[in-house]
Amino acid sequence: MIDTVWVLTVEHNSGHDLSLHTTQAGARARLLDYVRTWWNLRVSGADGTLTPIPADPDEAIDLYFDSDGTAEEYWFIEEHRIHNTNPSKES
Repeated sequence: MIDTVWVLTVEHNSGHDLSLHTTQAGARARLLDYVRTWWNLRVSGADGTLTPIPADPDEAIDLYFDSDGTAEEYWFIEEHRIHNTNPSKES
């Protein structure tokens, strides 16, 4: 039985994306997918040319969210315990 979940929240110009994961690695993988999906619209050099996405996932995430020097888009992952509301059905 799953007793812990990780909630990924990505705040952005149009609101926020929220996703629920059974592992922290799954939440990070979804975050990287988000970064790769929107990379072309957000990360460019001073001359307007597209900055290539780094191969390292942590570097790509950091560069994406720090690309314009503002906090318009940011993310966080929270760990939450699932509490059994029916103790007679413990497994």
